[in-house]
Amino acid sequence: LVKRTTLKRAILQVMAEHDLDALAYPTISRVAAPIGENQEGSNGCFSANSGLPAITVPAGFTDQGLAVGVELLGRAWSEARLIELAYAYEQATQHRRPPTSTPSLSGAPYSRVDE
Repeated sequence: LVKRTTLKRAILQVMAEHDLDALAYPTISRVAAPIGENQEGSNGCFSANSGLPAITVPAGFTDQGLAVGVELLGRAWSEARLIELAYAYEQATQHRRPPTSTPSLSGAPYSRVDE
């Protein structure tokens, strides 16, 4: 509990000093592990260990075509602002690609791109 309070206090201090609505960082600091293996390098611990809300959004793809994400961490009770920021980021970047196993829907705003 002491570590949680210390981490939360440090995060909030940085946010206050720099007048930030959210902190942004990679969701995972390493390339995705193969199915069945443990994933190392998760940064989700900032939210889990501080008790502060976070949301992850698509941030593009690796050279191997694997999806990567960015996590936005906010102050307590800032979920609405985090959703606004996440939505704005997604709309501005369009970092999404439907799985090749999913057929395109008629009238969809984007179509599947085969590599």
